[in-house]
Amino acid sequence: MYFAVIGNFPEITLAELKLIDAKDIKKVWKHLIVFDTKKEDQISSLASLVKWWKIISISEIQNYVGDKKILWMEDKNQAVKFKKQLNLKRYKEVGLLHTDMDVKKKWIELIKIWAEWGIVLWYQNIKLYELADFEKPGRSMQMWMMPAKLTHTMINIALSQAENKKFKLIYDPFCGTGTTWIIANYLWYDFIGSDIKLWFALKNQEWWENNRNFHNQLFDFFDQDISKPLDEKLFAPLLDHETLIVTEWWLWPIIKQSTTAEQVYEYQRWVKNLYLQFIQTIADFYDKHDEKRPVMVFTIPVYIWHENIIQDLITLLCEKLKWNLEVVEELYKRENQKVWRKIMILK
Repeated sequence: MYFAVIGNFPEITLAELKLIDAKDIKKVWKHLIVFDTKKEDQISSLASLVKWWKIISISEIQNYVGDKKILWMEDKNQAVKFKKQLNLKRYKEVGLLHTDMDVKKKWIELIKIWAEWGIVLWYQNIKLYELADFEKPGRSMQMWMMPAKLTHTMINIALSQAENKKFKLIYDPFCGTGTTWIIANYLWYDFIGSDIKLWFALKNQEWWENNRNFHNQLFDFFDQDISKPLDEKLFAPLLDHETLIVTEWWLWPIIKQSTTAEQVYEYQRWVKNLYLQFIQTIADFYDKHDEKRPVMVFTIPVYIWHENIIQDLITLLCEKLKWNLEVVEELYKRENQKVWRKIMILK
């Protein structure tokens, strides 16, 4: 059994937990869950878990300690007891949300919840998300870039739906600054990206080649208007692998207090036209070659305090194309944003 601290989106977390076939999932507190899985080696690949630990017995603690210092959550009296029992030089008290990867490399952290002891095995990869979100030379705050942690979560959700979980290729038809590509390569997957404008992606290409010394996965970019048929030669690799499509189109102009309902409707019309064309283009490409359509995970914008039409229209198209659509109803949102995200899954 395992405990985990999760973020503000429990339903999205549940969708991602399918990747490790998690069982007996229970919410303990607002940000604390307990679950079981036979795939401990894959838990660290999940983006939704801020911190997770394995339940162990007191007798097992000595096996994990070695010559490392123990970090304790809050039970000072128990810390003093173990310090003497295990002949440790010192200890330190830390909070439940403590997530310092540098500390993780040097020390051991033990947590006690009720009568259960746990050994902390992983924290979320904040440095990866900072790299993808803030360190790229080609980026623009006006692009509504998909957050790297959300991208990571969506890749895992897509992977949980794949038949062959050892596929090698991820495709993003709206690659923008390359967030999906960076996360895909980091997770050991090859990547193909396309967009109607590749300026940001190409600007980040040399930077990524100099920063990816820990991996050597392939990546490539093509000019492509997704409303047009895909170039047969350029996109042949999509048919040679079990490809996952993970993407988000630009969420369109920022919604302000002064934005009218008519303007919001017009924004939605632009977005829904492009997404409907995108879904149709992918379906046509695979149907033409008698290949099984890929799993696709993408977000759509949800405009707060306004009527939303995009989801219903996508649903109708998927029914027409006989493509199974699942929706994670929980909205991915940030404080003060008037446009939120909803994750959709096509399989």
